[in-house]
Amino acid sequence: MLRPIILFPLLALQLGSACGSDAKPVQAIDSATSACTGSSAEELMPCVEMARLSSDIDAVAIERVPNSAGWQSVQDLCKNRLEEYGYQVELANYATGTNVLGRRAGTDVAAGEVIVSSHYDHIAGCAGADDNATGIAATLEIARLLASRRNRHTLVIACWDEEESGLIGSRAYADSAKATDTDIRAVFSFDGIGFISSEPNSQTVPAGFEVLFPDQVAELEAREFRGDYISLIADEASTAVAESFAAHGDSVGLITSVLPVPEALKLISQTADLRRSDHASFWVHDYPGVMVTDSANFRNPNYHCLGGMDLPGTLDMDFVTQVTQATLGAAIDALDTP
Repeated sequence: MLRPIILFPLLALQLGSACGSDAKPVQAIDSATSACTGSSAEELMPCVEMARLSSDIDAVAIERVPNSAGWQSVQDLCKNRLEEYGYQVELANYATGTNVLGRRAGTDVAAGEVIVSSHYDHIAGCAGADDNATGIAATLEIARLLASRRNRHTLVIACWDEEESGLIGSRAYADSAKATDTDIRAVFSFDGIGFISSEPNSQTVPAGFEVLFPDQVAELEAREFRGDYISLIADEASTAVAESFAAHGDSVGLITSVLPVPEALKLISQTADLRRSDHASFWVHDYPGVMVTDSANFRNPNYHCLGGMDLPGTLDMDFVTQVTQATLGAAIDALDTP
């Protein structure tokens, strides 16, 4: 995730219906001993494997500045894994970097794309386990589980390059899509989905937020500012996607906070803090996009290794698994939407 800026969004924080206090157990199972041959969200969500997610986080959590050995290693991981799963794979080179794209054509040639994505680059001197090894691991696990599914819409799995340099890789894709009039129906963008804390005051908000949104801050205050939820930053066009995610999250005990961005506000300076990841490249062209995030520096003291090392041992794998499951369910819904 890009470094934070001072401005914060002029929008409401809504803790949705998925915020019940009675958490359900994570429904992660070992698909080596289970069929996992269904195609519905309910059948495939339990097939998310925590062990696979953990292994991939370990593999990706290395220094990976663009054009470094670590960067190349993670690029190769994305490419090789997508080829293994049978996707049509492209190393999409643009002026300064390389996106890794896996494509599975939909059954309706006139239908649009659904993109599941995360960025694979990071900054110098930091392993970036949360930002964004967790996102790459979730992206690849969803790619595995959707590899043989028949979808109405075309599925695109994307590992974006140069997010930390200004969303450059995703912007290259979005610009090209707009230029060719590509129909994009939904974009899921993971950026830090592994840090959680049930401790009071573990979640912070920007200075002045309580003045703009006293009701929302009061709601957080009632929950003692616990950082125990996943945030969805969604534009108006992504309302149905966010609702679908929250419903699937509720089914696995995941607390979901939806931050809906009104159309009139999504590109103005006051909401710049909500455009700190790759979904924003699509917002620029009025494509629907959702960032799935643990809120980075507003919760995780290890963000960009500023207050500690961002290492796999600091993450909550139950949380990563639940987020992956909810995203998988929402992606399936989006892939089947008329």
